[in-house]
Amino acid sequence: HLDKGMACFPDTNISLKGSDRRLSLAYGEADIALRFGRPKEGQLIASKVAEISFELFAPIGEAPREWIGLEEELDWTPEMQFAFDYFGGPPRLRVSCFQAARVAATVTGFATVGPRSVMEFGGHLERIRDTPVAKREVWSVIHATRKFSRRLSAVREWIKQSVAEAPRFENNAPQLGSDVQKKHKLIS
Repeated sequence: HLDKGMACFPDTNISLKGSDRRLSLAYGEADIALRFGRPKEGQLIASKVAEISFELFAPIGEAPREWIGLEEELDWTPEMQFAFDYFGGPPRLRVSCFQAARVAATVTGFATVGPRSVMEFGGHLERIRDTPVAKREVWSVIHATRKFSRRLSAVREWIKQSVAEAPRFENNAPQLGSDVQKKHKLIS
């Protein structure tokens, strides 16, 4: 839904950054953050956007004993932990993102762990039956000093609406009563 956001906010520059480190909202490293888990530190305002399931996948018809995981610094995450437990050890191959894990699993025949929305893309992988699932909440977060920003409120509403309309997310956020176009008129 990025195209809708760009159309609704023509005077706003959007820069998407993926990072394993928490960018500082207080020091302006980001205006809005999407984070796994509800933040507990700092003066932050958070609202739940979605819940994502991380599952084990393998090439269709395969029963691999080897698996592909993310980089070592992410071994602490729930999805990596349950893959370690299920396979009884570390991954045979490590990659930097879930998209790379999907491609590598397709090519190698190994299993991998990731969100269904990424792993089912292309139709080459299927969920391994009777395996664990790690559910992680996704939260939209801003710094408390920005709580009256109409622009940020509109962008957060657009994020919630985009996730609510995405068929591959398990969205547990409250239903939205307004649409983003109407919100944008408040910004102008």
